[in-house]
Amino acid sequence: MKVQKPVFGEITQGTLFNCAIADRYRGKRVHGLGITARCDIANDKYPVLNYLPVVTLFDWMHCDGFEILFGNALKSQRGSFEGTLKQAGVATSVLASIPRQEVVSSFFDDENASRQQKKLAGKAHEQANRLDALEALSADSSKDRNWFLDTYEKEASALVKELVQHKVPSFYFIPSVTDENENDGHVILLRESAFLPRSIAKEVANGVDRPEKNDSELGIHLSFEFDDFAMPVGQVPSPNIEHILQTFSYMFGRIGLENYTADFISDVCGRKFVKKGIA
Repeated sequence: MKVQKPVFGEITQGTLFNCAIADRYRGKRVHGLGITARCDIANDKYPVLNYLPVVTLFDWMHCDGFEILFGNALKSQRGSFEGTLKQAGVATSVLASIPRQEVVSSFFDDENASRQQKKLAGKAHEQANRLDALEALSADSSKDRNWFLDTYEKEASALVKELVQHKVPSFYFIPSVTDENENDGHVILLRESAFLPRSIAKEVANGVDRPEKNDSELGIHLSFEFDDFAMPVGQVPSPNIEHILQTFSYMFGRIGLENYTADFISDVCGRKFVKKGIA
């Protein structure tokens, strides 16, 4: 996808603008992607301009991406540790009453440990130590996040690949937010839709300076932490903007239906469809 130049003085569906806000990315540079219908904007029939926040891939990996990777790593590591316990003939239920490290010491380091348990001792210690490190990790610590992303570099790379291929629910990858095609990578936060009042959206369309007071309406709806001037910076072309909106709508338009019972399905599938009385 190649982001196009914006039309100065216009902000519409697909327009990318700077100085946007995302609640979970306070203190980070955020852009906005307009999603309000073009016809509503053209006819001036919109009370607010709805937009989706767009963050850099780097910031995403230290927030939402980190949470996805951490959750997967913790689940995988716990499963591996419990698998080692089963291999050694140790019931995983002991973890409910005995600390993990004590379990390892008692069953794998004891002089009466079986040959299989002694064989798996090193593996059990390594897995227990890794679990301790993961559970002690603080998501608010840059040092801890860096350690994790370095340790799980392979998994992080696999997640980015899925993100680029649009296989990570709730997020949408775009290569850039401007026509300069810097290819740093950005992520649209599909579940964190926000809005600008119509009056502010029109100001942003024409470009607006940082307000003198942070408590002004501009300061409430926009962040000037990184830029002194809010304006359109790019335009997502068709059919990319339609695909983004389609992906966005799928998250809120899924319909769950009650499953037919096994007995009902068996009855329907077992019916005969041969007409009677025909030789």
